[in-house]
Amino acid sequence: MTNVLNSKNDYRSIVTDIMDFIKPYCSEGHSRIVMDKGNDNYNDIAARDFFLKMMWAAVPFIKGGGHDSNIEDLYRLGTINGTNPNSAEYWSIGSDIKHISNEMATVAYGLLMNSDIVMDLFTKNERQDIVNWLYNINFCSCDMNEEQFFIIFVNSALKLLGRPYDINKLNSAFDSVEKMYIGNGWYGLNGVKNYKTTLSIQFYSLIYAKTMEGYDEFRCRIYMKRAKELLAELYSNKILFHIERDIALTSFCSACIYADINVTNINIMSIIKRSMISHNEQVMDLFLRYHYCNDNSSYDINFSDFLTWFMKAFLTLTLPEEHKFWSAG
Repeated sequence: MTNVLNSKNDYRSIVTDIMDFIKPYCSEGHSRIVMDKGNDNYNDIAARDFFLKMMWAAVPFIKGGGHDSNIEDLYRLGTINGTNPNSAEYWSIGSDIKHISNEMATVAYGLLMNSDIVMDLFTKNERQDIVNWLYNINFCSCDMNEEQFFIIFVNSALKLLGRPYDINKLNSAFDSVEKMYIGNGWYGLNGVKNYKTTLSIQFYSLIYAKTMEGYDEFRCRIYMKRAKELLAELYSNKILFHIERDIALTSFCSACIYADINVTNINIMSIIKRSMISHNEQVMDLFLRYHYCNDNSSYDINFSDFLTWFMKAFLTLTLPEEHKFWSAG
């Protein structure tokens, strides 16, 4: 894996290197990635979850003009077989409807980001399977945290594609987000700030704000304002200077770049790049340890949030080649 980040192609190379590594572990239908070496707790949910981890980087890779057959096959075939009820690799709803809302949010993220090319990726029947499967989120009970954005992502994607969606569930989720808002960019419950919940909601809200600004301008402006307020506070409190030890913070800052969030005198572009180099070293080490059958690495790859947040940080791949982020020192 490369560990130089001087260009957009350097970022792309990290994603393609990871995809090359996990390719032998893909299921036949690409909807699962079976990384079960040395872990007795591994199950089908973990295999599906690993597929979802990869999608957080695969989607902006495709959106940003990247071309790689492994990535395109993983995204397209995995989504097709996971949402086709006649496929052996169908992501069955069943009693697992609570967990599957996370999977639905990731698929909806792909549709929100790539709505302009989705017609070319899937056939008419495949699109209908995806839509039918996604609509089931409206029968889920999502927790009062960032999971409310799972409902928002899915129904917004369906709305964007001109398909039936549940406006009542969508509005209820928006209301829940507002109930969690504390002020100055922070979210939590009962007026208590929650750092993890705040970064998660901010990350999702910036994706919503950027993809839906033409349909929900007022709300999108509010979300962008809150992100700007949080970024300024994290800078003034010197929390940003610890970004190399905080991959979730790196992903939030990446989302700020993606959504054109700027704060005077804060150069987060260089900060993000330094952080990604540091975190990429950890990922490289993680995959090497897994390759050489280290039991602890199997747990870290499958069940920790680190790799998920690392893949989310590649949201910057949607930026055009001429964006100043790529030349930032």
